[in-house]
Amino acid sequence: MKLQRGKSRVKKPQVEDVIVFNVADTRFAIAANAVDEIRNMDDLNPHKSGFDRKLAKVKFTLVRHNKDREKTYFVVDAATHFHAADSKPSRVLVMRNSSVALMVDGIDRMMQITAVITMPHAFSGEERTWYRGLAIMDDKIVPVINPDSFLNAGEIAVLEAKVKAQTAPAVSAKGAASA
Repeated sequence: MKLQRGKSRVKKPQVEDVIVFNVADTRFAIAANAVDEIRNMDDLNPHKSGFDRKLAKVKFTLVRHNKDREKTYFVVDAATHFHAADSKPSRVLVMRNSSVALMVDGIDRMMQITAVITMPHAFSGEERTWYRGLAIMDDKIVPVINPDSFLNAGEIAVLEAKVKAQTAPAVSAKGAASA
C-alpha cells in the first residue's frame, strides 16, 4: 500500500489594495476600497470656513449629481490637514460612504500591501488618529491613512448646516407684516 502525501496548505498572506499618493514631499497610502473616485480639480466650489480655524482645512465643496439626488462633499486640503508645506494639489480623492473628499498633489500608483503595522508609541499626537498604521513599500515606511480622520461627524454636521443655510431661499421682507 502506498501512502500519498497530502497537499501542503500554505496560508496566503492577506493582501490589501491601496492607493499611494503624495502630499508635498511625503508619500501616503489609503485603502482602495475607501475611495469612490479619483478626479481632477474641475467643478470645485470655493468654501469659506468663517472663523472656525479647525475647519479651515476645508477649501472647497464638490457637488455630485446621482440618479435622483445630489450630494455635497467637503474637500479637505491634505497639506493643511497634515501640516505640510509646499503642496501643489492636482487630484481629489472622493471618499466612499462619506461626505469627505481629499485634495492631494498626485497619485503615485495602486499596489497591494500584505501588512499594516501598528503605530509605534512614538506617535502620540494627532497622527494617532490620522493613520491606521504603517506599511513598508519599496523599502520605505509609508503611513496608511485612516479615511475617517479628516472630518468627524460633528464637523460634517456643521458644514452641512452652513451649506443648507447658504442655499435656502432668502426670506423676503415684502412678506413681513407692516405696522
